[in-house]
Amino acid sequence: MRSALILTEDPELTKKVEDALPDGLLSFTVARGELERTLRTVPVDIVIMEVSGPKDLELLELCRSVAQSCTMLGIRPEEEFWEPDYKLFKLCDFVLKEPLSRSEISGAVEKALEKRRLLQQVQVLDLLRGSHPQSSPLRDLSAVSYIMKGFSRFLGTGFDLARLTEIFLDEVWQLLSPGKIVLLLKDFSSPVYRVHSYKGIPGPHIERIELKEGEGLPLWLSLEGRILHHDEASSDLLSLEARRDMELLQSIVVVPLIAKGRLVGILGLGRRVTGPPYSREELETLFTLGGHVAAAIQDIQLHRQIEYQKAYIERILSGMSSGVVNIDRREVVTFFNRRAGEILGKEASEILGKDLRHLPSPLGDMLYETLREGRSYWKRTVELLPERRPLEVSTYPLRDGEEIVGSVMLLDDISDRVKLEEERIRSERLDLLHRV
Repeated sequence: MRSALILTEDPELTKKVEDALPDGLLSFTVARGELERTLRTVPVDIVIMEVSGPKDLELLELCRSVAQSCTMLGIRPEEEFWEPDYKLFKLCDFVLKEPLSRSEISGAVEKALEKRRLLQQVQVLDLLRGSHPQSSPLRDLSAVSYIMKGFSRFLGTGFDLARLTEIFLDEVWQLLSPGKIVLLLKDFSSPVYRVHSYKGIPGPHIERIELKEGEGLPLWLSLEGRILHHDEASSDLLSLEARRDMELLQSIVVVPLIAKGRLVGILGLGRRVTGPPYSREELETLFTLGGHVAAAIQDIQLHRQIEYQKAYIERILSGMSSGVVNIDRREVVTFFNRRAGEILGKEASEILGKDLRHLPSPLGDMLYETLREGRSYWKRTVELLPERRPLEVSTYPLRDGEEIVGSVMLLDDISDRVKLEEERIRSERLDLLHRV
């Protein structure tokens, strides 16, 4: 994921630039007083800045000195009250002048991104020519027993995702002492990984980061299925994009959280506050524990998805014009919508969770027959005693594979329809008598 910092005091220009940026580019604005701190804490690929005077040139110099590898795009106003000197063109990689069209801004941003990618490739090639870093010394793993005890608390979190991830990050923080830590989780409703929780990471960008499933770091971790270190230099485009995502997350190590072959989440670690780098044994232990956490997260997300779908279906059924009654394999009523209560003259509290014998006859008998024998009724007319109110009833078995696990009933009050039919028949008879 790439990032762009927009620096202008003109809200119209800000909106014009944001509208022209390509999809997937994270953009944010900062106050001029926060510029240096932001550049030192947040990885930036492009700085897009309005340059309208000598003071802006000083800010450009600051940007270039702090973020030397980013590309600079300067925008000159239509009416200038000063004559820009060579510094503007020396400091900026690209310079545009207002008025600007969307296509001009978009084209300049694409060129700036391409230049940024080329600079990264050059940096990686330089790293490949150098010597590889030696393995870090192994750390005493006596603290692993501590984290194992901490992870046992996962069993008591049930389906509380927030509590589960809180315990996970706290235990990792205690064991490894990272200066920064971030956890991204797969969104079950869209193909992106979003920041779920983090510690020690400043900046306005972190909560807005979204990594697409088939690109950059998520794709690399899905294909490789292993821990990635930032200094694993490679010249291929996918590795470059993965490294860039790590920089955006301010992480030097990322651990994939994998369950059943699927990348459920991404754990990013910054440098240690004190002590030697992360050892191989520590990361292997974290990778193994991360797999258990991923399985728990996957179960929680599946549970949430099922609960959401159940609630969605219940909202639909509750608003139906027909009455809906459902029983499970224990012959207990598990669903009874508002319309069913109106037709039968019952409150939901009188029926829900009760044995099907609480339903008026012959409705309970029909549901029982469908449950035990798999027989369906289709628009069968029955009379509800004692007022002999006519109902139209249909029943269906609910199956799990070949096994019947419940039955459902749809019922409609057809009193008005029956009365109209009786009136029609009576009218036809009277008409026949008149003719005779």
